[in-house]
This record gives sequence, C-alpha cells and structure tokens, in this order.
Amino acid sequence: MEIYVNNLRKIIQNKVIIDSLDLNIKSGEIYGIMGVSGCGKTTLLKILGGIEKYNSGCIKVNDKEYYLEAKDKYRNNIGFIYQDFNLLEGLTVKENILLPLVFEKKCQEEQEAIYTEIVEDEIKNIQDKFIHEISGGQQQKVAIYRALIKKPPIILADELTGNLDPFSTQEIFRLLIRLNKKMGITMVIVTHDFMAARYCDRIGILQQGKIQSEYSRNQMDYLEFMNFLMNKIEVSNEIFKD
Repeated sequence: MEIYVNNLRKIIQNKVIIDSLDLNIKSGEIYGIMGVSGCGKTTLLKILGGIEKYNSGCIKVNDKEYYLEAKDKYRNNIGFIYQDFNLLEGLTVKENILLPLVFEKKCQEEQEAIYTEIVEDEIKNIQDKFIHEISGGQQQKVAIYRALIKKPPIILADELTGNLDPFSTQEIFRLLIRLNKKMGITMVIVTHDFMAARYCDRIGILQQGKIQSEYSRNQMDYLEFMNFLMNKIEVSNEIFKD
C-alpha cells in the first residue's frame, strides 16, 4: 500500500510537533525515519497507525483518506512492532504469534495454516518455549511474526532494534527484508541507528516538524549506504546532536 501525507500538522500542549509535513511512501518500500530524540518520530508513526489524531492535513492510503473510514477498519491494515516487544510472558512463542488470530476468532485449522505459511523454521524450532527462555533477538522476531500474522499490507516499527546488539540487528533486518519481498509489505521504520537505517530503501530526516531531506539507497550496498548516510547527516547541521 502507498502512503501519502500532505501538509500534516500536530500540536501537543501548544507546541508544534509536526509542521506542514509532506511524505510519500511507495507500496512495498522499506522507509526509514531518522531524527533527534523528541523531534516527533514516534508521534508521526502513531498518527500513521491511526493511534493518535492530527490537527490538520491529509493522509491517504492507496488514494483513500483513512480517517474518513472507520478507524478500526483502517487499523486492521496495520501491524505494529515495538522496541520492548510487548510479548506475554505466560504464553509460548507460538501462542504469542497466534494471539491476533485468536482475538479474531479464527478457527484452529486456519490459524495453523497461516502460521505454517508465514513463520520460518528458526522460530518454529522454539515455538513451545516461553518468552523468558529465548534471547532478545528471538523475542523481537516473535514480535515481528505476531505483527505479520494477520497479513497486514503495512508494518510500522518504532526503534525495533534499539535494545539489540549489532549481530541481532542484522538478523532482524534480514528477516524483515525476506518478509518484505515475500509478502510485498510497505514498512515504515523509526530509528536513530545507522546500522538499522542502512537496510531501508529510503531514509527521511525529520527536523523541525518536517521531512527536511531524503536519501535513497538505490544501487548502494548496505555498508556503502550507511557510510553515505553518516557523511550526509554529519554535514547537515549535525542534526543528531540535541
């Protein structure tokens, strides 16, 4: 699904957080949003996910203004991935992943068919373990599969590798890229980490309430793109310094 944002404005306690923001995310794209702490990245993600209202502007998904539709209907098209995983300790890996389908009252046969189709063997091999028995990287993968189990066309992720080491970050993004290609999902990822940003197709820099600049990976490999971003952003008024 393509996401189109025009002239978006969000005010919180008389402070302008998002100011006349324009953004166009292509269908099937992995789009990253970077910026300093407090610049509005998470607020923008919540607005895109229908969790938080905005004051003015327009958001369209596949040429439809989503707030003109029932919000619950729109949010069924969204999968969320959080930095702190939000997994239930009392459930197994498999039970956590299937939970959204349980809430939708899908029959067990349908749940099993979807689970078999989407989840890879690495997680199937630990599906009967409880959350405290697996690593942080594995927990994040479980959270990713839980977000994808309803086959949403859009995934929104907030600092999903913020608590992970570089190796686990690499593994998480390799998984996301495989799933992105397999399922054609549009992914919007908020991050401050250049190690994570290098895997995105495009990066938008959020500054002073707007996407001030965008950078495309094009034909660059991941390392080249990371170095390119670091050089560009360092030169661009040192925006990552609070």
